Amino acid sequence: MRSPAQLLVALTLVQACARPGMQAPGIAPLACTAERTAWAVPAGARRSLTVALAVADPSRDGWEARGEWRLREAVAAWNAMGLPLRLVPTRDFQGANIRIVIVRSLPAPTDASPGLQRYRAGVTRLDTEPSGHIVRAHVGLAEHSPLGVPYSVDEQLATLLHELGHAMGLPHASHPMALMAAQSQVTELTAVDQALATRVLRGAACDTPVVARRGETVPER
Repeated sequence: MRSPAQLLVALTLVQACARPGMQAPGIAPLACTAERTAWAVPAGARRSLTVALAVADPSRDGWEARGEWRLREAVAAWNAMGLPLRLVPTRDFQGANIRIVIVRSLPAPTDASPGLQRYRAGVTRLDTEPSGHIVRAHVGLAEHSPLGVPYSVDEQLATLLHELGHAMGLPHASHPMALMAAQSQVTELTAVDQALATRVLRGAACDTPVVARRGETVPER
């Protein structure tokens, strides 16, 4: 079994994370297709996904003491939308469908652009089957930028909500008033996020980029 710190190392080695509105070097833009990466959900049914949170580094912002409560608040915000996916907090980190690790900072790649070096608040990697179905999601959430600039707790909580959206299989929204936008102007989920999530998770035709398959980059907040 890997520890949270080991899982995060594996995550950051595979996943490139971009500042809002920026594309990671060498990664082609994602195109909308009929086949998208998604959790398997029986038609007309609802699936529960377990979500666990661990703290890899000593937290400046109280994640050890308040992390479980913060996760429950974020989960409740997504569940209030009545989507086909329901998030369930768990303390079983190794067995969780979605694993979240809180760290001091996420390292920027040595060959990254200045934007990637300045801003790396969150990162998500999706493990998929050959069919495209997601089998596990890994999320890293940083308290500081790669240059050591602290993010406020409100920014971290917004990033948590955003990355949970990616972990459920959501792409970026094109509307700036969605928290799932690459350059969001809000810090909480909005009706635009609900419309996007309902459209994508219920399998409707899409008009925005889908999240990446194995080996590609999922756009990050």
